Amino acid sequence: MKSIYVILAALLVISPAVASNMTDDFETIDVNHDGVITPSEMATAQRESLDEQNNGIVKLLDKDADGVISQEEYMAFYSKLASNEKEMDTIRSQFTKLDTDASGNISADELASFRADSLDSENKEFFEAVDVDKDGQVTRKEYDNFVSGLKGIFDSVGSDYLK
Repeated sequence: MKSIYVILAALLVISPAVASNMTDDFETIDVNHDGVITPSEMATAQRESLDEQNNGIVKLLDKDADGVISQEEYMAFYSKLASNEKEMDTIRSQFTKLDTDASGNISADELASFRADSLDSENKEFFEAVDVDKDGQVTRKEYDNFVSGLKGIFDSVGSDYLK
């Protein structure tokens, strides 16, 4: 199960700060308060929080505070999550997808563009991973289980990196 969370973290590029706040966001995402999150509700929530998340991701990974995420900064963070070479290949591939101008850095604009273009894919990945009973809706229990798994993975990265 850890593998799916690592791949989702790489695909979704979720920061630990965002992951830690996700539990509180269930009620916000569930706009009609019916106790489940639909794909449409998730997509809307993703679009609304995209800029804030992207800024947090850049701040988290940009250790030298130069406004871009270098390949070294990216790999330093995500390599702590990978447990095998296949996962490392996924992480390397993700960096290449994000670095659209092949500069060796990911700018805030590249991250924002990539994430905006991939929201539908992210939404599908989210539901495939989280919707355990495959009913097309994510219940509070399914959501909390997913968030707990993400927190565990980010805890394994270590608090020293997050400083």
